[in-house]
Amino acid sequence: MNEEIYKMKFTMTKIAAGLVMAVAASGAYAIDEAPDGGIGTVVDFNVTGGTFAMADPTQTISFGPLGWDMVDAGGATGSKAALFQFFFKPVNVFTNTPLATDDAPFGGAAVPGGNFVTGTTTASTITMDLSSWTNNWGTNGGTNFNTGLSPVTGTYDSTTGAFSLSWSKIIVGGSFDGNEAFWTFNGVAAAAPVPEASTYGMMLAGLGLVGFAVRRRKLIA
Repeated sequence: MNEEIYKMKFTMTKIAAGLVMAVAASGAYAIDEAPDGGIGTVVDFNVTGGTFAMADPTQTISFGPLGWDMVDAGGATGSKAALFQFFFKPVNVFTNTPLATDDAPFGGAAVPGGNFVTGTTTASTITMDLSSWTNNWGTNGGTNFNTGLSPVTGTYDSTTGAFSLSWSKIIVGGSFDGNEAFWTFNGVAAAAPVPEASTYGMMLAGLGLVGFAVRRRKLIA
């Protein structure tokens, strides 16, 4: 009887140890759901304002918050109407990917896009794939043109999540063919830590120990 109690206690101890290892490992790479901060893979990317210029980078037009999360806005679902006025007509923006066949939510011809918006951060830098950044100018269909670029690298504050990005792109096709577009983004991004190989090892070891203990207990029973 005492031997069975001892074996049971020993088994429970191993299970508890395994669970502790697994939980500790999982906590090392849990996604930070806070609205800002973090280092690693960008999981939330919101633009609170910025500037746009074409041909002359000194003649900028300012705009406010985009109002949607660029990381979650895949394809044409990330549309934002009338971002600002350019030559007396509205400029609309959307993330245009090659996977979509109808990625012209404001009319006009479809244009080549890029990858879904993704990125990574360090303590002081942010690097984003903004190749899908596409625009529509005018009314009643207007003209679509891609001004996206990858990679775009800027400054990042891992404590607050504040970032700033700037880039330029020569426009191909449409009414502004050959012109250079200039963008500046300011906003807040959140990042989740990238798991290290040792973290995966700890978690697997912990789960393996739990499985071994449970199997041993069944055999004893």
